[in-house]
Amino acid sequence: MHADAPALDFEKLLKAKPLPASSGLRSLMWLAVTIGIVTFGQGIISADPGHTWFCFYWSLLFFMGLAAGGVMISAIFQITRATWSVPVRRLTEANVAFLPVALALFFASYFGKEYLFPWARAPRPGTEWWMQPCFVYVRIGLLLGGLFYFMWRFVRLSLRGDLGVLRDSELADFAQWDAPIHRSIVERWRGGALEIPII
Repeated sequence: MHADAPALDFEKLLKAKPLPASSGLRSLMWLAVTIGIVTFGQGIISADPGHTWFCFYWSLLFFMGLAAGGVMISAIFQITRATWSVPVRRLTEANVAFLPVALALFFASYFGKEYLFPWARAPRPGTEWWMQPCFVYVRIGLLLGGLFYFMWRFVRLSLRGDLGVLRDSELADFAQWDAPIHRSIVERWRGGALEIPII
């Protein structure tokens, strides 16, 4: 059973400005990042760095899974043409911003590999070349990088239609959205009639 799509005031939405983040919220977020880095550094030089690396790695897997899952939910919305999902689709797609950070943090876990993985200390006989730590990290990093690239391309194409229509609209003030990333997304825009499929 499908729910009806919510009624939206498009004129009001087109004239709305992007939501600004307050300086207090930014300061709070940077404080949280600083506390996290200091705590992680303290844990690594403690008597039990393995515990810190386990916490780091499991937290990374958890938040990486949430971010990738958010993009996949948006893909499901797109595939099933879930018109009710319009208010939440952009929230799920926003998770793509964490994926490059997650990839960098995955490579950072290389420095704690001896605490995280038994094969990093001594590979099983017969798997020495396949389970070489550098080889493991390179191949998994390439796979994750490829997956994250396709997720980024999906979100970019999803945004292209909205930004293109916004740019063409007489009601909208596209100048407030005219950042380099937005210009690159709508580069060579051919119009909604050609680029937005109607099913």
